Amino acid sequence: MKKSNKLLIVLFLFITVTLFFFNVLLNEQLKAGNFQNDYYKVSVKTVTLKPIRHVVYDGRVFLHQGQYSSSWTDRVLYLSVGERKGYELEMPSTAAQILSYSYHGDTLFIDFSKGGQPLGRVDYVPESSIPLHLFAPALSSVSSIGGTMNVSGVKQEEPMALYLNHSQNFLLVGLQLSTLQLHTDSNASVRIVDNSYVDTLALTMGKGTKLTVNAPGHINTIQPVQLDSTARISMEGKANDMKTYLQKTQ
Repeated sequence: MKKSNKLLIVLFLFITVTLFFFNVLLNEQLKAGNFQNDYYKVSVKTVTLKPIRHVVYDGRVFLHQGQYSSSWTDRVLYLSVGERKGYELEMPSTAAQILSYSYHGDTLFIDFSKGGQPLGRVDYVPESSIPLHLFAPALSSVSSIGGTMNVSGVKQEEPMALYLNHSQNFLLVGLQLSTLQLHTDSNASVRIVDNSYVDTLALTMGKGTKLTVNAPGHINTIQPVQLDSTARISMEGKANDMKTYLQKTQ
């Protein structure tokens, strides 16, 4: 047998034996409780908020911010309106140390900071299975100036204005509104899914923005307030539903 083949066999046996003993020792440490996963330590923290009419959300967690460059990661805010009687903000307990919120009149500002300074990488808290979730009985306007927002249900009689931007994908689910004033800008992409019902959708769309409506038959009237020439609107749905929608618009 060639010397090179013998070395390969020895190396293979060495790796196999090493992995075997590593797994045995690792199992012993796990049984002894010496290794714990912080993921399972995360719990829900609920903050009771003052009554508000407007929300401004900045979901950017800055890991570095300099004069000429910056880097950040985006956190998602879920929004539910009309589901609960009180104003509440739910969050993973690990995010409480970096989440900041303040009031200016009837407006709530939510962002991520540390003493007014950008976060560093050592301060970053990874996402968990518990979302950041805002609940309100009713709201007049919601603005996302950074980060991502998923509207997971809005049910109210009064009109609502949504301001969404910054090259993000926004999902609007479970809308039940008489009037939705949708403002999109800075390459934002918005999708309204088929379990949403809106009587009047007033659209203001900026440069490079996109709106996709999965069930256009659930929107009675679309009012184009201001549309940039580069904005795109897509209507999707089953053939019969689209036939009904097209007949209604003729």
